[in-house]
Amino acid sequence: MAYNLVLGAIQFLHFLIDAFVVSYVFIFNPIYDIYFVTFVLLQTMHWGALKNECFISYIEKKNDITKLRTRVKAKLDTTL
Repeated sequence: MAYNLVLGAIQFLHFLIDAFVVSYVFIFNPIYDIYFVTFVLLQTMHWGALKNECFISYIEKKNDITKLRTRVKAKLDTTL
């Protein structure tokens, strides 16, 4: 249940970011373009560094892998 709630929050956050990027041209003054270009550049670098994954999703997967390793190690310890 809690995992579905986290996934829903992540999806909503991504939706808000996409809505901001799409509507930026219509909402903000052109003097803020440098901030927008910086944001897009940092986002592109971020996606490139994390192999096309969001930072939050990357952390979630890393935690899941750590939990999986712990479970496998415990299972191996009990069988040996």
